[in-house]
Amino acid sequence: MENVVIVGAVSVPIVATYITKNYTVLTNKIAPIIANIFSPLVLLTAIIFLVALIISGKDPYNDREFLLIFNVMLLGVMAVIVFSISETSATGKQKFNELILFVLSIITVIIDLIALSAIFYRLGTFGITPTGWQF
Repeated sequence: MENVVIVGAVSVPIVATYITKNYTVLTNKIAPIIANIFSPLVLLTAIIFLVALIISGKDPYNDREFLLIFNVMLLGVMAVIVFSISETSATGKQKFNELILFVLSIITVIIDLIALSAIFYRLGTFGITPTGWQF
């Protein structure tokens, strides 16, 4: 199993490059389709995450791992929004998708403001060292 995983991990970029070069029609359509499928799910997940954050009382200001989860989630949401917008601008007739993207953007900005305030708090309190120790 170890050899199969290593060979598979090494061959993924080569296979992806081959598919991208030879099947451009397929690769241009797959990312927006996946984004359109997952944008309502990401919106639901972001709303549940924000509500759970408020209800649970989790503290992003003092928990580095939780703050890292914030940043990874925001990066994923950004990718979904960018891929969805690329398809929306091409077709132009998807009002429901535009509404989902708008609400997703608003929720993401709220989560981002929480994350940014936690980052600035950590910088002010612990300094700029990665472990949070001040010298």
